[in-house]
Amino acid sequence: MKTTAWLSLWLVLLALPGCSRQDENALVIYSAGPRPLIEQIAADFSAAHDIPVRLFVATTGQLMAKLEAERFRPQADVVIFASDVAAEALRHGKRLAPLADLPLPETHTDWHDPNGYYLATSAALVGVALASSHDAVQPDWPLLFSGDFPGRIAMPSPSRSGTAGDFVVNRVLTYGDDAWTEFTRARSAGMEFPAANSQALTSLMIGNYQAVLGAVDYLVFRQMDQGASITFHYPASGVPLITRPVGILASSPRQDSARLFIEFLFTTEVQQQVARQHLMPARTDIAQSETRQSIAPPEKITSRDVALALNEQGRILRRFQYGIERAQVTPASDRNSAP
Repeated sequence: MKTTAWLSLWLVLLALPGCSRQDENALVIYSAGPRPLIEQIAADFSAAHDIPVRLFVATTGQLMAKLEAERFRPQADVVIFASDVAAEALRHGKRLAPLADLPLPETHTDWHDPNGYYLATSAALVGVALASSHDAVQPDWPLLFSGDFPGRIAMPSPSRSGTAGDFVVNRVLTYGDDAWTEFTRARSAGMEFPAANSQALTSLMIGNYQAVLGAVDYLVFRQMDQGASITFHYPASGVPLITRPVGILASSPRQDSARLFIEFLFTTEVQQQVARQHLMPARTDIAQSETRQSIAPPEKITSRDVALALNEQGRILRRFQYGIERAQVTPASDRNSAP
């Protein structure tokens, strides 16, 4: 990136809330959302341990950009991402402190970094959000990508949604060239990319689309809980699990406070708050939300090599952005009317 571009990014980041560092004793936490959840957790931790907290909430991509801009003047102590690939990037760069000796209750141990540098606080699954009128279709991925689905399809933009990006990377790493064939076919059939998850779901709720594929489930469950006429479906051939990892920056001068905060994230009270947001708690003894339990669980959860995902992510997402998302296609209505 050119120097002027870096300078522009730095100035923008300095203007964002929470970027000044006035209290040198405060624990500085950079976190992906949901914002109400992390704000409540931070407030409860501060009250319980008498440790001031400064919080910066943004998307995973924005957090990574901020951390990169601050590489030579680190600000954060703790980072919480909505993608394990982001945490793996920091681990690979030797920027995280080891957490292998941190005492934990019973958790889904396979969600955590096997090297012991980041821990999954919760997780979500990626599938298909459907208009209630199409609930009975119960589509698998081949139908959704075929162009024969009985309705308009959207997908959150992988360049705006980290979860959608993970979905694309997972699919390419699993199916290779067949995945690119699917993406091209669906795009040619009219699949659109209305910004991030929230915008795509809004378009679904107002009837612009009948399915949003690559949607993250907890956001859909939240809308369902509020009475939206939509539902969620896990395609039978498999859905990816997206963990939400936490780590401590190796540069942090507040290692003890940071470790105390991570222990706090796995307390019963906090994990119950996680469940109320319709995320999957990392603890195995915490019940999932009633809305989540009302949806038939996935038949298959696909796995991936996170190190391979890190190495291939940039290449895959660039190809998707220019070859699929930005591709100029003729609308199906125009093709049908052509002589």
